Amino acid sequence: PFMATSITSSEFVLKWNPYYNYTGKHLSEIIIPSYPTVTAEANALASGNINWLSGAFDADAPTWATQSPYHFYFTPPSGFLMLYLNNLKWPLSNPEVRAAIAYAVNRQVLSNESLQPPAGNYIMPALSNYFEPGFLASHPNGTYYNYNLTYATELMEKGGFTLKNGYWTASNGTVVSLTLSGNGAASNVVANLNTMEQELNNFGIKTNVYTPSGAIFYANVYDGNYSAGLAYLPSSINPIGALNTSFSYYWYKPIGVAANGDYSRFNNTTFEQYITEAASQPNITMQRYYIAKALSILYNLTPSVPIAMTISQNEFNTYGFAGINETSFKDALYANSFGLVSIAVPLTTVYSTTSTTSTSPISPLEIGIIAVIIVIVAAAAFLVNRRKKA
Repeated sequence: PFMATSITSSEFVLKWNPYYNYTGKHLSEIIIPSYPTVTAEANALASGNINWLSGAFDADAPTWATQSPYHFYFTPPSGFLMLYLNNLKWPLSNPEVRAAIAYAVNRQVLSNESLQPPAGNYIMPALSNYFEPGFLASHPNGTYYNYNLTYATELMEKGGFTLKNGYWTASNGTVVSLTLSGNGAASNVVANLNTMEQELNNFGIKTNVYTPSGAIFYANVYDGNYSAGLAYLPSSINPIGALNTSFSYYWYKPIGVAANGDYSRFNNTTFEQYITEAASQPNITMQRYYIAKALSILYNLTPSVPIAMTISQNEFNTYGFAGINETSFKDALYANSFGLVSIAVPLTTVYSTTSTTSTSPISPLEIGIIAVIIVIVAAAAFLVNRRKKA
């Protein structure tokens, strides 16, 4: 429906495609501005300079939505907030330490900070039909890795560590320490990191927080130059693809070499065999069988810790516009694998009705969905690259 006419570092402009087969009222232009931080985006929305903020976390969204009948927000389940653990670096090379961390952080508290339900099965609940019924009953979504300091303590002791002077210590006297890192521009990530820092220090793992820019953080994760990193993992239309990208040794790279997947450097041959078998099965029953086996490996070895279901928020202001269909907007974002295309289609029915200013001046429609576009463009590039390698 729309064509890109201008792309700069500060603004992305779309104009109506005159060859699109639609004759009803529509927007003539969509302006997608770029902001340096999520806070700046949220402030722009609150002041009426933009009409849509998507793919970013704004803690004030619930309050903002009550301030006007034109204000709306919702949170589609677009992926995971995952605590990646570098399996090649001590003490995270020890599976008992990794599992202890999973049980020592309170994911309910962390997910509340992100306004999202906790994650538990490495797979979105919407894809639960890929689980065996019995497996799903014993591993309900959102309940695995329940907060359990007693079990976390047992795991550390099983791993050969002793609690001395408040911190877990190896037999050679080395204190178990950890650096938590994340995108310093994402307020919910920073909040989660600070909470986990306190939780893990209280548990006895000496922890500090490092919050560089997003570019530096992700470069470190891709290169394996990190200890533990809190990062966003996009969802997939099927769990085989998601699990393959996240944990298959097909993507394994040594520390210092950029990886396209397996950022935890899991490199487990048994898991690889199961996920490969799952992909080759002709029916859902056998796919479920091998997916359950692959997930059992993850639960037992904990290469990373799923924290929250999603961190994608969408807020929009409808003042001055007609043709808004909230259901179609939500459906588009719930299936955002097609990115801008899926969002642009329901926008065809939207049109301006007034240029009168209110508490939120609008002229023309400016929709701040730059975060969604960046995620989808990156995902598309990744998939193209993967197909070339295959």
